[in-house]
Amino acid sequence: MFINLIKNEIKFLIASKYFLIGPVFFFISVEALLSFSFNINQALLTITSLSLYMLPLITLIIGTNGFYSNKDYISLLISQPLSRNEIYLSKICAYILIISIFYLLGILPSFIIRIDTYSNIISGISYMVLSSIGLISFFSCLSVMIGSIINNKLHGILAVIIIWIFYAFVFDFILILILIYFKDYEIQSQILILTFLNPISLARIQILFYMDNPLILGFSGSIFRSFFDSSTSIILCFIGNTLWTILITLIGLQNFKKKDF
Repeated sequence: MFINLIKNEIKFLIASKYFLIGPVFFFISVEALLSFSFNINQALLTITSLSLYMLPLITLIIGTNGFYSNKDYISLLISQPLSRNEIYLSKICAYILIISIFYLLGILPSFIIRIDTYSNIISGISYMVLSSIGLISFFSCLSVMIGSIINNKLHGILAVIIIWIFYAFVFDFILILILIYFKDYEIQSQILILTFLNPISLARIQILFYMDNPLILGFSGSIFRSFFDSSTSIILCFIGNTLWTILITLIGLQNFKKKDF
């Protein structure tokens, strides 16, 4: 039954008018960057940044909108002899699966038709894709959790946009302000701990340490670099994002079990 629930969720997503936004956006962006860039590594870094910052937003909007659009269907499922765990987890799995496919359809074709040119950075491309799918997993869980907590669709969409702005742009700025304000104290270790609160920063650090390119590590990444070597940083970031994904899933699941539809 769990597989059937996932299939139904995927059908709802594919039927949505927003179905092609993700893959078309990434395909056009990647094709333009690869066509007009003369530096392979710089193009890959730009695509990485695009994935890190836009993919969470797209995932949050698709996931949250999908949850609110199917509330009547959720109510119907709950009235059946089905486990709420299965219903909730099937939505997350469906979102992760379909958004990952959207992302791959947008990213990979441009690289595949230029495979001879980019054969030397295949490992970098692969790691970027894997890390991006990790982000999709976290933000899919977050979008479903928000949908289950906030009843009003407008408020829910507004909440995910604010969360995205915070994670993508405001977080590093807050860390810089903290460091400036407490400049007379040794607080690098505290800043390092705070870095684990931002999945986007962790994914960025993972990818750029793997590529051994510090150019777009950001402030939190620079702090990370002063404490750990590349391998340790990659492992710690992976563990951090995995724990965040599990935690958000459990919080959302507990709320979903108590929710009246």
